Amino acid sequence: MIGTVIEELKHSFPHIVCVDDGSSDDSAAVAQAAGATVVVHPINLGQGASLQTGFEFALLDPKMTEVVTFDADGQHQVADAIQMVAKLRNSDLDVVIGSRFLDNRTSMGKAKRLVLRTAAAYTRATTGMALTDATTD
Repeated sequence: MIGTVIEELKHSFPHIVCVDDGSSDDSAAVAQAAGATVVVHPINLGQGASLQTGFEFALLDPKMTEVVTFDADGQHQVADAIQMVAKLRNSDLDVVIGSRFLDNRTSMGKAKRLVLRTAAAYTRATTGMALTDATTD
């Protein structure tokens, strides 16, 4: 799936960095063959560390103006990322955070939806950030 995701992204985002978080399959090679720059964690460090590594790598490029995070499993839509970058640029914002709960495109079970909504409520209560999806990345 990662190769397909990168191929789709390349049409709109010319610089793609993939963080390989200690994978044991050939996903890093597939990502590189598809055109991404691959940064490797020798062991699995988790999503937070992967995001931090990606941000730090992006910040090494003095021409970098925006960073978009994107899952390699195909659950995110390129069109959504394009719209988010446009909103960022046109509205003089520092960050745009997506949410699966702003429309009805995301289907999930009731239990998962309840857990995610509870996490968002907890995040709002403890941070003051009015997120509708606390696990967005």
